[in-house]
Amino acid sequence: MRIMMSLSIAAFLSITNSPLADTTFIALSDVTVENASLVREDDDVYRLLFRLINDSPAEIVLIGVGSVAADSGQMIYYSHHSASEQIETLVLKPDEEADFSTSHQQALLKGLEISGGKAPFHLLFSRGRIDSEAHVHEK
Repeated sequence: MRIMMSLSIAAFLSITNSPLADTTFIALSDVTVENASLVREDDDVYRLLFRLINDSPAEIVLIGVGSVAADSGQMIYYSHHSASEQIETLVLKPDEEADFSTSHQQALLKGLEISGGKAPFHLLFSRGRIDSEAHVHEK
């Protein structure tokens, strides 16, 4: 009986941790994305500039950035000493905001396909998702 129960638990854990598991995210409310724009950084890399405002009564945890029109996305933090590291999570408490238009926090989309001067993007949170659109500005 214990062996069967352990196998059932192990099977459940392997399914829920599987990359094929359901990755549907609910839309977040009371969280605002302002002034979203894209600037070309390199041949196939665009920098996504925006402000993220948490007007909700709970903290939110940003875990990723991406686009259906891009190959990949990443968030990077640059220190005062020009060192950089990938941002894995960014916690915003109620009434806090994050500014991704500064030189210290950057969101990058690689392999982005632009259509009509605008591009869709999404922000993934531990408990939801925000879909938005950014205007493209060439350097």
